[in-house]
Amino acid sequence: MRRVCLDNLKVLLIAGIIALHGLLGYSDLDVWPYGLVRETTLAPVTSGIAMAAAGRFAIFLIALLFLVAGLLAPESLARKGAGRFARDRLLRLGVPFLFFVLVLWPALLYALYRPLGHVTGSYWREQLSNTPDNGPLWFVGVLLLFSLLYAGWSAARPPGLGSRQHLAITAGRLGLLALAVALGSFAIRLGIPYVSEAPLDLNEWQWPECAALFGLGIAASRRGWLDEVPRPLARRAGQVAVGTALATTAYAASAEPLGIEFVDLLGGWQWEALLFALFEGLLTVFGSVWLLSVAQRRLDPPASPRPRARPMLLWGVHRPGRAGAGARHGAPARPAARRGQGAGGDGRRRGGVVRAGVAAGHPGAAAGTDSLRERRTFGPAAGGGHLPTVASWMSNSCSARSPTRSRSPASSGSPFERGTC
Repeated sequence: MRRVCLDNLKVLLIAGIIALHGLLGYSDLDVWPYGLVRETTLAPVTSGIAMAAAGRFAIFLIALLFLVAGLLAPESLARKGAGRFARDRLLRLGVPFLFFVLVLWPALLYALYRPLGHVTGSYWREQLSNTPDNGPLWFVGVLLLFSLLYAGWSAARPPGLGSRQHLAITAGRLGLLALAVALGSFAIRLGIPYVSEAPLDLNEWQWPECAALFGLGIAASRRGWLDEVPRPLARRAGQVAVGTALATTAYAASAEPLGIEFVDLLGGWQWEALLFALFEGLLTVFGSVWLLSVAQRRLDPPASPRPRARPMLLWGVHRPGRAGAGARHGAPARPAARRGQGAGGDGRRRGGVVRAGVAAGHPGAAAGTDSLRERRTFGPAAGGGHLPTVASWMSNSCSARSPTRSRSPASSGSPFERGTC
């Protein structure tokens, strides 16, 4: 089953990633390839304000994508099986990733750098002398790797392992996961600092949060999070995420007075790097869970309204033997409470509107006539009265639309018999 809210969320996340990289291309941080050839540079104040506003969200953009991928993985694997799931991921993720890394991205960079003198050799010389650059699609390669590992684990695990009772996901367990992300990020950044050149060029310094959120998505999928994150947990996650974002802002504002350099946050045996990793762990875990809940409530389009029934409704159906009593009192009879209580006995429900069977005394009853004229006609009831069925309010004269309709003095007081159709 396709979740529209998750599709909309992924579109917004990708749009946010594009906007963030555009900002990085014109900032003075020089962490994006376009920074080498940018035609202008944002003022430090403008760049600082923009990064302060977008930086908190940028931390968990990728993590939230991995959470969504983890949520969708178990359902796909159960439907396809481990082998087909792995082949599908190789086709859907591996082929586009290789085409981008080996063809599209190198050609784009060469066409951008060569006219400005940043590269001097031929295209093939440049490609063979440099290691492949994964560019902004590094997370696709990481997601492919995690998906293949998940498929292999699912195929190799004991049969009864997946049927055990699952523990509930609580705010405390999310806190432990955030702490694990912080410690893992701090440890890996001792050798591979944040935004540095990585051996595989797959942003290995960001793997702890990606793996944690992918695993959280797999676990949460078995607990019904595909439909809705539990409201109390989502509310607590939002409180922690907002509080952490405010604390991060205060920390960033006090960095210069305290003499903290930006490079100190990126890794190494420093308390600044550990604190940054802690903030990152809390934001990626709690912020992702909170935003997933918001997306499920706000990004799911409202259901299209059900088509309204045509305004030819059943006003009332007399029970056999009581039609005359209702007509004698000059009021329509009470609607039937059960199917098949019309005089003809074959009441049916079509399109949400009960259509009574043709009255026993109606000329078309024996033949089972099902015409629009007969559904608008008051045929004589078994009890001697008339059946006030569907009145055509679109006509000013019922007699003009139902020339076969009979009148009786007993029913002259009914609004159906006064010609007020």
